[in-house]
Amino acid sequence: MKKRISILVIMLMMLVSSFVFADNIMSQDDELTSFVEHGRVIDVTEFPLSEDDSYGEMIQEVQVQIVSGKYEGEIHETDNVLSGHPGYDIPVKIGDKVIIQVDEYSDGDVDVFVTDYNREGYLKWLVIGFIAVLVLVGKLKGLKTVVTIGITLVMVWKFIIPGILNGLSPVPITVMSCIVITVVTILLVSGFRKKA
Repeated sequence: MKKRISILVIMLMMLVSSFVFADNIMSQDDELTSFVEHGRVIDVTEFPLSEDDSYGEMIQEVQVQIVSGKYEGEIHETDNVLSGHPGYDIPVKIGDKVIIQVDEYSDGDVDVFVTDYNREGYLKWLVIGFIAVLVLVGKLKGLKTVVTIGITLVMVWKFIIPGILNGLSPVPITVMSCIVITVVTILLVSGFRKKA
């Protein structure tokens, strides 16, 4: 019995401390606004770090020109730390298109960080290629499939996500959307037949 009470007290203390810690984090975040923009690398200077430095293997001092949003046209300098792990590092070179995180503080300071490469162009060509192959191989049925994929995307982006963000229950809105998508897909691909 004493063991159960002590475990319960420890769990209660952990729960209370997590709320206090979370409240502390929330009050700090009120002073910071973060958002994502597109940028272009205009200059890179690399500095190798000593082997005993646990910070990483190399630091790239990167000058990034913001090419979208509120700070479009501005040039910011940031440090890009490379740890030597290819899965986590984002080594950049001059001319790279990148995704950047902009941290805007209440005192007017702005920090910029390179978060990823901008792959929009490649993804657009990949989607166009996928649609072309689908239509070439599937002919009319492939075209109907492209239309149903488009309808599905419209339902998700224009109905499900806004509904959930506006406070509607996610389960009923998703089930209703799935029913509509399924009926439209079956009727469009198979036609108005007894089999459909």
